[in-house]
Formats: sequence, structure tokens, C-alpha cells
Amino acid sequence: MLSVYLLRRNQQALLRTREALCTHAVAPQASWRCSGSSEQWRAALDALMREPPDLLVCDLRLLDGPVRALLQRLPRPLPRVLLLTPMVDDPELFATLASGAHGYCLERDPAALGKAVGGLLAQRACISPALSRQLLQAFGMPRSELHQAHCVAACHDHRPTDAGLSVAQQHLLSLFSHGLLDKEIAQRWQLGVDEIGRRVGELYAALHRRSERLSPLQPSAA
Repeated sequence: MLSVYLLRRNQQALLRTREALCTHAVAPQASWRCSGSSEQWRAALDALMREPPDLLVCDLRLLDGPVRALLQRLPRPLPRVLLLTPMVDDPELFATLASGAHGYCLERDPAALGKAVGGLLAQRACISPALSRQLLQAFGMPRSELHQAHCVAACHDHRPTDAGLSVAQQHLLSLFSHGLLDKEIAQRWQLGVDEIGRRVGELYAALHRRSERLSPLQPSAA
């Protein structure tokens, strides 16, 4: 049974999330349980360290500050972390993804949450043009030329770069940064949409490794 911990900014948001998971979750309601909930990360810290859930669904900001402060204190490996945000261009989103979150979901309709949870549990994620540009910048990589990134061969170029990503990953970020959708990239690369989502999940994992190399995270009981 999937255990889910909810961290939302207020009780109304908590209730909406519970209802959305009950109604639109990928698995039947009986296959998941809410292991706890809170509006403050400090109040949740002890419970999360004592009994880590399979999935942590949380806002970028809680009553007592940004949720990345919590992620930086939890021991590794983290549970799967899904961020809920009304805006994809929120500057806190990239910082929280770099701190260990595995994906995000825009709060546009309740059905989107179930789809995002299913994708996250299957190691898939989504990414926006703005986040793609931030990832390229974080790794110190320029955008690929579109004529290079468009071709089918681009998705098979797994040569490593000095920046820590493969050439194919650089091409993928470049296509997203130019505004292409996952379906459009899948069509150009002759891959399934799920495979594109899986590769995005790998990009976030690479971002986590980079963040931990630059600033090793020390578990804290604070």
C-alpha cells in the first residue's frame, strides 16, 4: 500500500488534495493511505524521519517557510517528492527541485494530480521551457542548435560531456527550452511520450547529484 504524506499551506488545500487523490488517483483508493499531514514542515520533520512515506506531496512554501528547508534536513534517499505549484515560473520551484524534489504538478485541475503521481511513481516527470533553461545554465551548457537536436540520432547520442550530462540530455533540454512539448519531441525522436518523461526524471536525478556534490547535505534533527 502506497503511503502518502501531505504538506499543504492550509486546511482547505489539504482537504482538496485528499479528495483529488481519492477521486483521481491512478491506483484505487484502497491502494494508498495518508500517513500524515501538516501545514508546517517543522511539525512534520520528526514523523517523516521516523516513518518515511513512499510519497511526499507538498507546496513550495508552508506556514513556516519553504519546503526545501525540510528536504535539506531529511536523510537520503528521500521519498518521492511531488511539488504542487500554481505557477511554473515561481523562482522557488527550481531551487526545490535542486534540493531533491522529483517533479511538480500545476494546480489546474484535480485530475492532474493523479496523473502526476502515477508518472512520478514510474520515474517520469515533466519540465517547462523555463526550468529547461535553468538546468542548462546550472550545468554550464549552451542550447543545442535546433537542426541538431531535432534529428532522430540526437536521442541516441549518449556520449558524456564535461558538464556531467550526456549530449542527448543536452539536446532534450534544448528542445524543451525552445518550447516544444513532450509529444512533439517524442514524435521527432520516434520515442514514446513515457520515454521522454523518464528521461526528464533522469535529468532531475542528475541535478540532485550535482547539488549534493556542490553542497553535501547533512541530516539534521533541527
